[in-house]
This record gives sequence, structure tokens and C-alpha cells, in this order.
Amino acid sequence: MKYLLLPSLAAALILVAAGCDEGAKFVTESDTSIADADAASGDVPVTTTDVATDLPQAHVPDATITPGPNCGPVIPNQNTKGPKVPWGGLVYEGKTYTCNECPGGLQIQEGRWRHIDGKTEDPDVPLDDDYRERLELSGNTWSFVSDGTDSFTNTFETQTVSGWYFCGDASEISTRGSVFVVTSVANPGAFGWQEGIVITAELLMDGPLSGMIFNWRDGIAPGGSTQDLYCRIGSTVSVEGTGGAPNSQKLCKDPFE
Repeated sequence: MKYLLLPSLAAALILVAAGCDEGAKFVTESDTSIADADAASGDVPVTTTDVATDLPQAHVPDATITPGPNCGPVIPNQNTKGPKVPWGGLVYEGKTYTCNECPGGLQIQEGRWRHIDGKTEDPDVPLDDDYRERLELSGNTWSFVSDGTDSFTNTFETQTVSGWYFCGDASEISTRGSVFVVTSVANPGAFGWQEGIVITAELLMDGPLSGMIFNWRDGIAPGGSTQDLYCRIGSTVSVEGTGGAPNSQKLCKDPFE
């Protein structure tokens, strides 16, 4: 992920596909497809800027939130087992968000995931700047641990970021993405991360048991995005052979073990 548009974690969700140039070829043990990954599987180049110190800060309203009249129904059968931060709305850049389609989180994305190379889809291929990331989603909470070279400072950094997320409704968020709110940053500033930052993304699944692609956006408004590919830690993925070679089976391991 790193940090989207400031560099990538960046790591949001709801089964919405964004237009793209080619389909992802991620192959897993499961042939089940939740949504066509109609987007390039590698990171999309984005314009980066200097680290901002006055980024918009998200906060929960003081008063109890009443869902807006156009909020859609809650996604059923979300038997998430992790912690659940009570939904009380969100205020960001002067707008109050009241709809949440997954107040307990999304079951399909629960678990521990490893960010892998989007071009080869091979867990053994190092990411740019030797970046490593483990992303965990539980209930409607999320956290990730990462290290690598920070492109802003050109120094090696380690980072731990955590927070909670909600699933946006089309009446308030046109992309229907999930919104990740940052509540804790162990190393403020590293990779551009600060408390109160908001990341929105669509989840593009390609084998729900083993692989997923996150289409990340900075903030909530539609705009530039980047995509990161993840495999579920402990699963086996099939890596496409080159030059006529057969596919190889590789274990998606915790990058920090």
C-alpha cells in the first residue's frame, strides 16, 4: 500500500469494477470469480507531491447520526467475527456521511493478506524499493505493517497503521467504495501517513479464498487511483509459467516471517 497518491498502502471495498485496460490474470486454487478484475493488476502511475501537513482530517460527528433517506440496505449475511467499531457517521471535508452498507465489516475480505507484485503475481518477486506489507482485516477494523524505502525521504522506514472502515452507499459515494479511516499511526509521516487520513477503494475479487485487488483512492471524491494485488496468507497460488513452462504452485507466506 505505502500511501496512495502520496506513495501507495495504501489500502477499500465493495464489489465495483473500474474501467481498465486489461484483466487481471491472478490464478488461485478457487475458480470462483466475485467480479471481473477489469483493471491492470500492476500499480497505476500517479502524480505524487510533497508530504502535506494539513491533510483533511476525518472525525465522527458529536451527535447521533440518522441514516439519510436514500441509504440503501445493509449487505446481508456478514458473519464477521472480528471487533466492530459502532457506526456513528463520518465528517470529512465538510460533508457528513450517514450510510453504511456493512456496519460489521465485509466477511469476504476478512483475514491476513500479503501485498504482492501486480505484474508477475508471484509472491516471491520483491516489490519496488523492497517494500513489504501485511494487511489484516477483522470485523470492520483494519491494520497493516510495512517497511521499505520511503520515496519522499529516500530512507528506509517501518510503519504500522490501523483504523476502521465503512461501506459507502451510492447515494453519498459515487464509487460505492469502502472508506478506510486512519486512527493510529506508529511512525507519523513515514510514507505520508498521519492520523485522520481517509482512503477509499473498490474491492476487485479474483478468487475470494486466495486473492483480491484493491483499487485505492485518496480521500472520498473520485479521482486518480492505484491498484494493489494481495494473496491470502497461508493459501496456495498458481503462478503462470513463462516461455511455455507450466504453472508453478507457490505458498503465500507472511513477508515478515
